[in-house]
Amino acid sequence: MAVRKNLTQVQRTRDKIRTSQLINRLHNHVIGKNQMTSTQIRAAEILLNKTLPNLAQQTIDLDMDGELVITWQK
Repeated sequence: MAVRKNLTQVQRTRDKIRTSQLINRLHNHVIGKNQMTSTQIRAAEILLNKTLPNLAQQTIDLDMDGELVITWQK
């Protein structure tokens, strides 16, 4: 098998998969398919905060070059 040239893309994909697994597990807990302790829920929340932005407030602007600038504020 050939060696991958863009290893950062592979890592981003792995992070997205892990994030989706956490979301699925929390979703299943909410709808009653599985049980989680409060410690597990808090750990999942901490990990999600590291991978997903908190969408409390989002600002989209154009810079001087005409490129989009997206900023997140809590």
